[in-house]
Amino acid sequence: LASNTLVATSAQLRAALTDETGTGAAVFAGSPALTGTPTAPTAAQGTNTTQVATTEFANATAAAQAVLYAGPWVQNVTALMADTALTYSAGQPGTVAAGQIVRTRAEGFAYEVAASGATDHHVITAGGVKLYVDMRSLIDLRMFNINGSGDETSKVKKAFAAFPAGAWVKCQDVVTVSDTCTVAAEGVSLYGSGGFIQTGTAKKTVNFALGGCSIDGLSFVGKGTEHNGASTFYNDVAGVFFATPVDCRAERLRMSNHAGGAIRWSAGAQRLKINNNVITGIGAAGGIASGDNGGDAAIGTNSSIASTNVEVSYNTISGHCFGTRISQCDTYKAIGNVIFDIPGQHGMYLSTCNDVIISDNTIFDCSHEGIKNQLATDGFVSDGLIITNNRVWGCGVNGITAVALDTTTGSSFTRVTISDNIIGPNVYLP
Repeated sequence: LASNTLVATSAQLRAALTDETGTGAAVFAGSPALTGTPTAPTAAQGTNTTQVATTEFANATAAAQAVLYAGPWVQNVTALMADTALTYSAGQPGTVAAGQIVRTRAEGFAYEVAASGATDHHVITAGGVKLYVDMRSLIDLRMFNINGSGDETSKVKKAFAAFPAGAWVKCQDVVTVSDTCTVAAEGVSLYGSGGFIQTGTAKKTVNFALGGCSIDGLSFVGKGTEHNGASTFYNDVAGVFFATPVDCRAERLRMSNHAGGAIRWSAGAQRLKINNNVITGIGAAGGIASGDNGGDAAIGTNSSIASTNVEVSYNTISGHCFGTRISQCDTYKAIGNVIFDIPGQHGMYLSTCNDVIISDNTIFDCSHEGIKNQLATDGFVSDGLIITNNRVWGCGVNGITAVALDTTTGSSFTRVTISDNIIGPNVYLP
């Protein structure tokens, strides 16, 4: 039997289809051009998928946003915190509800009203309205009512715990705290012309818990009383501390009066940069005597866990027990630093490091060696050391010990270059 192939026209298909809706030609294209007034189900508010959005959905979304952004305006943050007109009570001129937005005219800050029973709010008005800081763009510490007035430890702690990952946070005021304040999120950048004064004993003023963080341009003042001679060994003092020092940096900071580390980090640093900071310690007048040990290093770590790719460059350091103290580091650069008036120990101290470049530094008036590289582990072979173009004077016994390489049993240095340094007891800047 011969097979027959039937070819239907569009008109015949339309006549054959009995359960279609709408009018017009049947469409089989991948991107149909619809005519007339096609309809579709309206998605629930908040839906974020590739399904079709109807005009009803779009209008409802716009109306919800209009309600959110039609909230009250207050003159500034100070007025907002003192406000008693805003209220959760219904039927009042200042009635607000959870989710509504409150704004300040002077600063342009935005806050979302929290539920009256919320416990995770960021600030609260004098009238008892709880608010969340809008942190969807640049964040200013003033949003949290942090303004340099009195001890603001609790407010700083709440703000630091609230920052989202990757936040940029501006600090415009000099803020007093009395405890360690921990930035909990990853990738937070803290910057500005303000700073912090620490009044607590043995605290880490700004403690970054996770990696990817940076701090730039701020000032820090330590309490200055924690140094305890040779018995103090890396106490808890730090202006800035990186607990997870991976892809972190501290730059252009102004730091003074820390009787302990100004900038410190814990084990396992990777791609860490400490550059262009000015750090002044408590000095001999603050109790540092010759021979006092590592509780007071301006920049450094004493970790026994290896670090990689650490750079400490173009810093100006004075008045600390050590200028810099670096341990267990592969690939370390110290370039262009000025280190002087180090009454306790060394200008630069390295312990058990590889691939080191120390170049173009000026180091003078140190109780011990200007630059000391020590292999503290028996049998350790340090591979790669360049010490060049440095100016070192007035360091060590009788002011004549500029550079020292110190080994233990079976340890050694390989690929060492020490060249073009200016060394002497009486060398002065031109």
